[in-house]
Amino acid sequence: MKKVLWTTEDDRSIDYFYDWEKHYYEKEHTPTEADVVYFRDPFNNLNFAPDPKALDAIITSYQGARSIDNIHSFQDIERYEDKYRQFEKYGSLMPKTWLATKRGFITGKNIAKPRISQRARNVLFELDRKIDDNWIIQERMDIKEELRIYIVFGEIQRVATIKSSKQTGKVKVIDERLLSEEEYRFSEKVAALTDLDFAGIDVAILKNGLLRLIEVNRSPQFKRYTEITGINLADEISKHL
Repeated sequence: MKKVLWTTEDDRSIDYFYDWEKHYYEKEHTPTEADVVYFRDPFNNLNFAPDPKALDAIITSYQGARSIDNIHSFQDIERYEDKYRQFEKYGSLMPKTWLATKRGFITGKNIAKPRISQRARNVLFELDRKIDDNWIIQERMDIKEELRIYIVFGEIQRVATIKSSKQTGKVKVIDERLLSEEEYRFSEKVAALTDLDFAGIDVAILKNGLLRLIEVNRSPQFKRYTEITGINLADEISKHL
C-alpha cells in the first residue's frame, strides 16, 4: 500500500510517518500515485499563505485514492478548521460561542479567536483591535487543567497530554496522564459527533469540575506525545488502513 502525506515544512509530527511518501505545500510539487493520501493542516506554517486553487489542484488529483477524513477540496479543510463551524457541530459540549459581530466583548467574561488560526495564535483576552466575522467571541472559562486527547478512527487513546494554559504564554505539553472515566466518556461524546478519522481534541477541566471541549484539531501535532508516551500515533493510523 502506497501512503502519501501532504503537509507543511513546519509540521513537527512528519518524522513519525516513517513509511509515508512526504510532500510539502510550500514547494514545487507534482502529485504522485497513492492508495491512501493524508492532507494535513496547510495553516500550520506561520510564514505560508495557502493558495486555495493550488491546493485544490493537488487534492483533486488524488480522487482515486482513499483520503483520510474524506478531504476532496481545500474548502473541506477550511470547514474542519473553522472554529465557528465546530461550535455548530459540537456546541452542546463547548463554551458559548458567537460570531464577532453578534456579541459585545466583555473583558474578563469573553475571549476572541480567529475562526481559522495557526497554532493557537492571536487569542485575545482584551479586545485591542477591530474584529469582524472572521473571528469568534467565546465565553471565558475558569480552567484548572487542559488536556489534549487523541481519537484514532473512533478509538480514544487512554493516555492524554497536559497542556500549559493559553493564558500563561506559548502553549506547550508539560506532562501526560491517564484519562479518568469521566474524561473518557466525555471524549466518547466528541468521537460520536465527529466524522474525522484522526483528531486531537482539547478538553478543559474547569475549577467547578465540569468538562468543556475547547476545539477539535483535524491535523494535531503529536511529536511531544510520542516522545513522552512512546506511542506513535502515525502507526495507530496505519493500523486502520
